[in-house]
Amino acid sequence: MRPKQTRWDRLVVGLRMRIIRGLRKRASFPGRSCLTLGTFDGVHLGHQKVIRRAVRKAADTGLSSVVMTFDRHPREALGKGVGPPLLTCTEHKLALIEELGVDVCVLVELDDELASMSAGDFVVNVVCDRLRAASVVAGARLRFGKDRQGTPRLLRKLGKELGFTVEFLEEVRVGGLPVSSTAIRHHILHGELSAAESLLGRRFSIVGRVVRGKSVGRKLGYCTANIRPLDQVIPPRGVYVAEVLVEGDRHPGALNVGWRPTFPGRRPSSPTLEVHIIDFDKEIYRERVEVIFHRRIRDEERFASPQELAAQIALDIEEVKRYLHNHRKSNAPKQPRRRHELLPRTMERVD
Repeated sequence: MRPKQTRWDRLVVGLRMRIIRGLRKRASFPGRSCLTLGTFDGVHLGHQKVIRRAVRKAADTGLSSVVMTFDRHPREALGKGVGPPLLTCTEHKLALIEELGVDVCVLVELDDELASMSAGDFVVNVVCDRLRAASVVAGARLRFGKDRQGTPRLLRKLGKELGFTVEFLEEVRVGGLPVSSTAIRHHILHGELSAAESLLGRRFSIVGRVVRGKSVGRKLGYCTANIRPLDQVIPPRGVYVAEVLVEGDRHPGALNVGWRPTFPGRRPSSPTLEVHIIDFDKEIYRERVEVIFHRRIRDEERFASPQELAAQIALDIEEVKRYLHNHRKSNAPKQPRRRHELLPRTMERVD
């Protein structure tokens, strides 16, 4: 029986992906599975191709579509240093996977036991026994098992021996280059948002919690929401045209990424994200929101006085309004309308 939903479980009719945490016991879902597995950081165009194929194949063959993915980056989970900054936090990744029509997502932390499992044991114990795969769909560069020794050739061989089919898909290319999380991360870190969008298939966005700030914006006449990102890659310092998704609704925003150089004081350990949500007056402290990046307006600057900064913020807000007005008139939106909120979900723990 699924746990009773709490106030945090904001599901809508038609999006019913079941989330199971852990692999200690056989996952419970109807029948056998059409399985795909990977880190899926960013859920970019290449990931989408594989997951959509698994969903379609499951529907055509009467199987449950199952995605196995990791809660943290494998490098970080194994204590081999800090992993690369993520394109999507776990909640965001689950939401994007759910929107592709997946039945079940198995969320796994890569511990020492799993990491030390040979490729053959991984297929027998995880793919066949615990996830009951009748079919596996994966990218052609899939690697699995201890030291990534498992290859597509080995998976095909084991599939024939153990009774499941295997389908590998060619990588997606954009502009002649393969789509990858590494390439997208590079684009974002260098402020190349359009290039990142072309590989993600949507605008880059950050999910974070609204936290208490120093009320600097309020003192200048512009209330701002201070966003604490959930361990995600952050674009370069500057002021951006943004949209903020709050409880499923989009709002225009002027976003500053940086250090607040106009105001003296101790420099934070990482850039702050402050967004003025235009024509918005609801209390959203402690709420999780999604900030969607459109384009960079200007560099972050140090002004001679708070009054000069306030005057510039007024100009930035007008630029945000003008850009979004013209964009909506001339372009179809690149960001799919979110059908549900990116909020914590009740998960079934399999121990």
